[in-house]
Amino acid sequence: MFHPISPGGIASWRLVLGHILGLILVVSLFGAVGDGGMADLPWYWHAVLGSFALGVVFVSTDPASAASTDAGRWIQAVLAGGLVVVMRVVNPSHPDSVVTALLMGSILAPLIDYVVVGWNIRQRRRRYG
Repeated sequence: MFHPISPGGIASWRLVLGHILGLILVVSLFGAVGDGGMADLPWYWHAVLGSFALGVVFVSTDPASAASTDAGRWIQAVLAGGLVVVMRVVNPSHPDSVVTALLMGSILAPLIDYVVVGWNIRQRRRRYG
């Protein structure tokens, strides 16, 4: 049976998990500061607020706009997941910043892949001469 989020499927599980980890990381950082408002909401509220779950599962896993390398997918997802929380805390009157954060992550995906591939080439040259 075909499952879309599987090792051989279309969507990358790294993108979904990376968005959630990025969200949890940035919510924890804002929670440590604790200045009130959206910054004090727990991570699971941020996960269900707005269209985060819908955007993560259906929009971010599009293979055409996601990074191509596995490391690039992790970086893109953690960046976009954290950016959602930053945008919500900075502008609490607009809690649905998911699309904007996903678009910013998608715009940076080719640059992230370029840096990851360049880093891998440098590591292989250093290792194998």
